[in-house]
Amino acid sequence: MEQTKLSPEQVLAISKGDTEIAAFIHSLLHTIEAQAALIEAQASQIKKLEARVHELERQLDQNSRNSSKPPSSDGYRKPVNLRTKGGKKGAPRLRTTPGS
Repeated sequence: MEQTKLSPEQVLAISKGDTEIAAFIHSLLHTIEAQAALIEAQASQIKKLEARVHELERQLDQNSRNSSKPPSSDGYRKPVNLRTKGGKKGAPRLRTTPGS
């Protein structure tokens, strides 16, 4: 977004010769310029941070299966128990009755 700078004479013409209003307009224009510079700096910082987050997320997604990292660097994970509870399929279940 490109801004056109107003000369002091243009501001005075806009303010219809009122110097107080002209000073206020100059103050607003200065504030707008400062905010535009701040927004531009923040946009640049956001791009850098987004790239950093992307790189860190990529590193987090790596493990010994999809990179050259050793398995010991994967960290501790609770092993998944693939066995099911109980006996053989079709075998009668042993039920205990209360009070026995």
